[in-house]
Amino acid sequence: MRAVALQSIGALESRDESPLQDEARIKDNIINLLYDENWTVRYAAVKSLSLLYGEESLEEITPFLMDEDPHVKEVVFQALESFRK
Repeated sequence: MRAVALQSIGALESRDESPLQDEARIKDNIINLLYDENWTVRYAAVKSLSLLYGEESLEEITPFLMDEDPHVKEVVFQALESFRK
């Protein structure tokens, strides 16, 4: 459920041109979820950060290229590739 909520936030807010309310708190909460024990939550956190903050999320998501789960590694790689374009 947490993973789905993160994906929804990332998808909705990346399309919205208005700034997030209390953006720093939201970003901090998503960053904390990068360290969740569940790979689907980590995956969704990486995806949301990359959608919401683009290249500004590099520092937070790059370490997860070394994640134990291949799905998380792949979503980081995809984000990095999208930033290059």
